[in-house]
Amino acid sequence: KEVLSEDGWLNTGDLMTLTVDGELCFVGRSKDTIVLFGGENVEPTPIEEKLKESPYIDHCMVVGQDQKFLGALIVPNEEELLNWAKANGVSGTTLSELIQNPKVEALIKDELKRLVNANPAFKSFEKVPHFRLIGKPFEKGEELNNTLKLRRHVVTEKYKDLINSMYA
Repeated sequence: KEVLSEDGWLNTGDLMTLTVDGELCFVGRSKDTIVLFGGENVEPTPIEEKLKESPYIDHCMVVGQDQKFLGALIVPNEEELLNWAKANGVSGTTLSELIQNPKVEALIKDELKRLVNANPAFKSFEKVPHFRLIGKPFEKGEELNNTLKLRRHVVTEKYKDLINSMYA
């Protein structure tokens, strides 16, 4: 009864869409759905996957449960960011140093704009106006599970002060 509906549908908790070609496309998990203050339901996975297309973003997690807008915790790609910093005269030799630099913050803000905020494929409430950079990669067994998927509850608890700072 927990898994099968009365009409025989297998309730896996996965969210799917049907493409124009008649194919099923995985969108996310129902338990991952973020409900904003205005009642809008947001699937964070497509936004996160789009952001990870940036060479400068290694990991990210979209947040915003019961808030007016979305935010994101972003772990920059250290190697790409160090290369960018050298090429652009930005000082810093570690990820922790680089994320303190306003030029790095501007770079990530531009990536957010390019990939999501200016992208017409995302609805207005799916835009990510605020973010915080994390100076340490997410690790398997801690923020990531064995299949390298985000452990949202762990990240939320570990970085709750950083998340709250976006909504202060």
